[in-house]
Amino acid sequence: MPNQLQILSTEVQEIISDKPNWILRNGNMLFLLIISILISCTFFISYPDVVKANATFTSINSPKEVKSKINGKLIKLNAKEGKYVLQDELLGFIESTANHNEVIMLSKIIDSVQMLMQQNKTEIIATFLSQPFLNLGEVQPSYQNFTQSYILFKQYLNNGYYLKKKTMLKSDMVYFQRIHSNLLQQKSMQQQDVNLAKETFDANATLKEDKIISALDYRNEKSKYIGKALGIPQITAAIIANESNQHEKQKEIAQLENEIA
Repeated sequence: MPNQLQILSTEVQEIISDKPNWILRNGNMLFLLIISILISCTFFISYPDVVKANATFTSINSPKEVKSKINGKLIKLNAKEGKYVLQDELLGFIESTANHNEVIMLSKIIDSVQMLMQQNKTEIIATFLSQPFLNLGEVQPSYQNFTQSYILFKQYLNNGYYLKKKTMLKSDMVYFQRIHSNLLQQKSMQQQDVNLAKETFDANATLKEDKIISALDYRNEKSKYIGKALGIPQITAAIIANESNQHEKQKEIAQLENEIA
């Protein structure tokens, strides 16, 4: 054994002879002690399952502030605190010179009329606008203008003035066409009568040259011929006047159709 110790080097002898510090000597015990303390603390320190904190909840349809477009005293409120309101729901009435019920009724009637106009059911619009409104307040002047426009509009309906006038104008056109046809017949007959009178006059002229008839008889026949010939220009003038009247009626019908359109 002494021989073995002598074999060790000086460095090894220093390591073996050196005394380790207390951490190396007691490190395991210290580590076990710390672990034990931590484990023991878990029995006394509890982590809360519920955390109390202040929070603010928001929603998609959060309460909105309703602002009136005009200033006035609120005389009736339909909405109540905490009540859910729908879109376009009537919330209340603000003091006004108008009758609120009449304004609401007129609004519903106008909506119905607009729907009928889109569906081209103009013949039943009159049933919606038969009731007069006299207490619309500041809306009254606009309603009066609407009423005047509606009265004019009714004149263009099937039973209105303008379509009746159009029917009468077309009837006048038929009368003028009949008169025109009659004038043409008269002119044709008058022309035939003039041709016969011309033949008689030419025959009398030959007789006068042969001194078979007197000059007085010749003048009488000539006067008859001229009298019959004068009827042709008169009938022609009547035909021109008739055609002019037909043209005027056609212009009136075209203008009326344009107004109705």
